[in-house]
Amino acid sequence: MTPRGISEEYWRAAGEAGLVVDLDGHPCVAGEYQEPLSGEQQCLVEYADPALLTDRAAARRLARLLAEHFPDSRLAVVRTPAELRMPEPWERHLSYVQHIGAATSPADGIAITPADGIAITPADRRDDEQVARWLVQAFHNAGQHGSVDDAAARRHAQQIIAAPDRRSLIARSSGTAIGHATLLCEAGDDVDGGRFVELLDILIDPPQLRRATTAALVDASRAVADDLGLPLVGNVVHPRNVVHARPAGPDTGRSRVLDSLLTTGWRLRHTYWRMPLPQDGTGGAR
Repeated sequence: MTPRGISEEYWRAAGEAGLVVDLDGHPCVAGEYQEPLSGEQQCLVEYADPALLTDRAAARRLARLLAEHFPDSRLAVVRTPAELRMPEPWERHLSYVQHIGAATSPADGIAITPADGIAITPADRRDDEQVARWLVQAFHNAGQHGSVDDAAARRHAQQIIAAPDRRSLIARSSGTAIGHATLLCEAGDDVDGGRFVELLDILIDPPQLRRATTAALVDASRAVADDLGLPLVGNVVHPRNVVHARPAGPDTGRSRVLDSLLTTGWRLRHTYWRMPLPQDGTGGAR
């Protein structure tokens, strides 16, 4: 039987690909891959039996099982639904959020000029080089990958620029480009089968204009998604080794950025959690 929250097509395809693994009697969808920006070997768990996620002892047991099953991986990354929070020592890796507010801007293709004079317009080919630089900067800023290989970051940025469904919106102040929002308009979630417009990155250079420009770019991005009849989904990267905003409370692993989004028109869609896997000194986990 297909587990809750997973599409039948994904579950069938995972089984055919040999990605449905038994971890001590619990079905999981898991596989190894090399993280493209750092080269780190990781195991990705797109589905784990909730019995392995619900308490501290079970979550520690999951890490041990993954280390045994994927001895070459140095980091485990596990997806959970929005309502499930993994206990320490697991920490947030990537949070996907969906915009639930309404756009006030017109659809893509029409200049959007907020009251403070920031103009939002669709990018053209002359903007591609600057957008690529912003994307590379965003990869380095995220910090979740540890040491990001600059050449890999540049290659990945060019792949995004070349994607046929990529749209970028440019924010200009007095005619000068100060930031962007880059969207992938044919994004999809293989696990649950949903389709959406992915807000891949927003970056604004002048700090003093960041708040107003971010709001304008999000609004324009939502207008693009509305025009396509799809939800707008973004993500929050949680860098490693950071001090979290809240020292105590129901979710100590949330960041200030995520907290802010959840109070300003976004809801949590799903989360990826991470935990380093122990190594035996020969390149394998123990």
